[in-house]
Order: sequence, then C-alpha cells, then structure tokens
Amino acid sequence: MRNIPFTHILILAAVISSCRNASTPMPTSTRMFYFDALLLGGTGKVYIYEPVADPLHPIEIWHNRFTGGYRESTLYHTLYSEDGKVLQDVAESIDKKGATLTKLELAYPSGDSTRFLDAKIDQATMFLFGPPDTSIVAKYQVEYREPSDDSVRVILTRARRFVNEEEYVYQDKTYPALRYVVDETLETETEGFTESTWQTTEIYALGLGLVYYKKPINDQFVLEYRLKDIRDYSEFLSKK
Repeated sequence: MRNIPFTHILILAAVISSCRNASTPMPTSTRMFYFDALLLGGTGKVYIYEPVADPLHPIEIWHNRFTGGYRESTLYHTLYSEDGKVLQDVAESIDKKGATLTKLELAYPSGDSTRFLDAKIDQATMFLFGPPDTSIVAKYQVEYREPSDDSVRVILTRARRFVNEEEYVYQDKTYPALRYVVDETLETETEGFTESTWQTTEIYALGLGLVYYKKPINDQFVLEYRLKDIRDYSEFLSKK
C-alpha cells in the first residue's frame, strides 16, 4: 500500500465518465465534461489510469458511481490499489451549480491493519457547472491529522479554473475537451509549518470526464496520468 505522503498527493477531485461521438456539438455547460449520469448509474464504472512518463508509478483505479435524481444527487468515488485495497473514499453532492465535497476518507496503514481517516472539509466546491468561464474559481480545502506519534496536521487547498477549449484523442476517437489548471497548496504542521505549492493541469473530455492530469510536485517528482480504459464494475470485481 502507498505510504501516507503519497496519499496526501492523491486527494484528487473526482474522475468521472461516459462515451460520446466526437461530432457532438460543444455543450453549454461544463457538467457534460465532468460526468455522465446515465453511464454512472447503477453499479457505476471503473476508470483505469496509466502513468504517462514514469512506469514505476502505479496505475490508478477509480470506481465512480452516480445516484439520485433532479433534487438530490451524489457522485461516489473509490480509489483502489493495484492489489484491490481501498485507498480513498469520496462523495460529492451534485446540484445545478456544481459539485461539492461531502466526504473524504483516507486509508492509513497501521501495523497489520488499516485505519480510515475522516478529513475535515473547510471549503467544499469541487467543480462549477455552467458555461466555461476563465474568471471563476472552484476552491476546496480539506485537513486531517495523521494518527502517528508526532500527529502531523495535513492541509490541502485546491483552486480550479478553466483555461481553454481543445480536443482530446482517446482510443482513436477525438472528443471536445476543456483544459483546467489547479493551484494546489499542501501544508503540514508539527512543531512548525512546511508548505509546498504546484500547479496541476487537467483535461476533461466530453462524456468521458477526467482523461489526463499532470502534477509537478517538484523537479524530481511529477505525477502524470492519462485514462487508459473504462470497465464495467462487474468485470473489476471478477478480477479483483
């Protein structure tokens, strides 16, 4: 299982899904790029992300599921390790304005067992719906304490904004896409504060959700992933 510093970095916004023909006109709302309610209904789908440049990085496996209707809807995301262990559980409330974080649980290895930490949500806006707008920012902030002897306090702040429209090729099909940048700050507190900042690039394709991201944590550590495959949840369970 990944150690806890790597889990810090994996506090991500949701990865969501669907498939549409590339000739579909550009929709008027960013919601169509964030998730497809029909595709993610029922048992949902499993998204497999592969590292772009560093084969030593593990694949990312996210199970994404949508429930609800017009008045109250929720997106659920579970991050799995390659050996099938749960690393992270996320829930987002969906309304006509956007997606807000309502739950974040992180797996923390403790001896031969695993504990789950409930992160405190200070700011909750994950993603904003409506026409793409470079002037607005979706911001969320979460924090938690590691259950270790030094009880490190961890705070992650993410501010996401739209940059431009483009196209993205996935499995030989071209999709309308939106590029975002996310200004991220990771703070840790023990006897004093340490702070790291970086700017993440994200691409959301129409009907596919998040298809690419790059996090230059520092010069030596860059996380760069792209969507490799979308699978049925039943197929994932049979192989898990």
